[in-house]
Amino acid sequence: MKKKLLKISIIGKTNAGKSTLINGLVGETISITNKKINTTESLILGVININEHQLIFYDTPGLSNLKAYFKNKKNLKRNLWSGLIESDIILYLIDSKKYDIEEIKKNIKKLDEINKQITIIFNKNDLINKKTILPTIQKLSLETHIKNFFSISAKKKLGLQNLFKFLC
Repeated sequence: MKKKLLKISIIGKTNAGKSTLINGLVGETISITNKKINTTESLILGVININEHQLIFYDTPGLSNLKAYFKNKKNLKRNLWSGLIESDIILYLIDSKKYDIEEIKKNIKKLDEINKQITIIFNKNDLINKKTILPTIQKLSLETHIKNFFSISAKKKLGLQNLFKFLC
């Protein structure tokens, strides 16, 4: 069997759980987790080998830096876009407890400029009734081109196996 390499950017708003997710996927702490915003300022790389697959994960600064124009945020914006451009697939992580569907649609439209497959992951599902995000998933699948959705808890490592299967 031929080895397969997949480069994956993990994006989302600040404190959506991107660093917690990459730590859970890789199996060790490689990225700092903190409630303070913009803890991840540079691109963090995590590599995992599963059978004949090598997955390279990019932990990126928060999506609030997608359109950052302030001088002190230019590095964050550059690091975010760097990870996006290098990747084959984008995992858009959303905090299930607090999100704005219109903002998500706007971000997806901006991300469409780089022509990458986007998968939406609702994180922190252990803190909500999982049925509450179903109408959001339906709306997003109708109003965007997104077809792959996952519901996980990065902190409790719930749903990560399904995500691994999808990525492989």
